This record gives sequence, structure tokens and C-alpha cells, in this order.
Amino acid sequence: MPLAANAGTFTTLHTFTGADGSYPEGPLLYYNGALYGTASGQGINNENGNVFKVNAETGNFAVVYGFKGGTDGSIPSDGVVYQGGMLYGTTAIGGGGCGQYGCGTIFSINLQTSAESVLYNFSQTPGFAALVYLAGTLYGTTYFGGVNNAGSVSPSIQRPTPLLHNTASAVLLA
Repeated sequence: MPLAANAGTFTTLHTFTGADGSYPEGPLLYYNGALYGTASGQGINNENGNVFKVNAETGNFAVVYGFKGGTDGSIPSDGVVYQGGMLYGTTAIGGGGCGQYGCGTIFSINLQTSAESVLYNFSQTPGFAALVYLAGTLYGTTYFGGVNNAGSVSPSIQRPTPLLHNTASAVLLA
């Protein structure tokens, strides 16, 4: 919600209905006049959440991508980062990894086409929290894992700048 600096009042840009998502979590990303974020619940595909954008001036709202809850992931909850026409984020469950529900994914969404691609399926620990993009590499933290199973900070996927739009170029770092 924007806060008018001189008036001390809030203005609501959008109120979630459930059909367009619920439980927005994580930081908002401002890019090109719009705020991008994640809603971890409900959404256009049942209870799987979505990535949304809202115009910072007009409040016009749109779902950028609605998760289906299978191999594409489910419950995006830590916002997104932007690089080279793509949004990157994580899901808490889903993907092709561990157990019945999966351990989550790292995903990308092309802003021109709204096409979503899974870049990585977590196989042992729940997915990364919020990502940071730095010099061609996405970094994140895990809730579990690491030597003491108390979490870790890791580089997740190296994405060379000339290949940002080619998801097949993802290289996992140890």
C-alpha cells in the first residue's frame, strides 16, 4: 500500500479475492512502472499460488503466471527478482523432486510471453527462500539442509548473461 508522505494515509492498490491469489508474501519488486510479487495461496489454478503484477499508479492488477501444482511447482512465497526480461523465484513445494508433494523449484518467467520454466527441482531439502541475482548467478538460502540440517546459503544456478533466455543452459554449482 502506498503511504502518502504528507498525509499519513494508506491507499490500497489491490485487494485479493482468492481467485486472483491470496496470502501475498515476500518483497515486492518494482520494474517499469509495476510492482511484481507472489501470492502463495489460491489463485487461478486452485490452491497453488501465482506471480502477479500491479500497476503502481493505477492499481491495474494481472496474474503473470498461475502455478498448476505439479512439476511447475506450487506455493511461491518469497517474491521474485528481475534480470534480462525474466523473473526468477522459488516455490515451497512441487517440482519433480522428493516425496509425494516435491521439495520445490527454482523457476523463471519470461515477461514478454508469461512462459514459466523450471530451472531446478529440489530433491532433498525444501526450496530456496528469496533469491538474489549477482553477476550471473542466483543465490538463495534453504530452510533445511547443510551439514547440521539447519539450512544453508548457496549459489543456486549460474546463468551466463548471453544465455539468460535459454533455460537449457542452467549449470548447477556445488
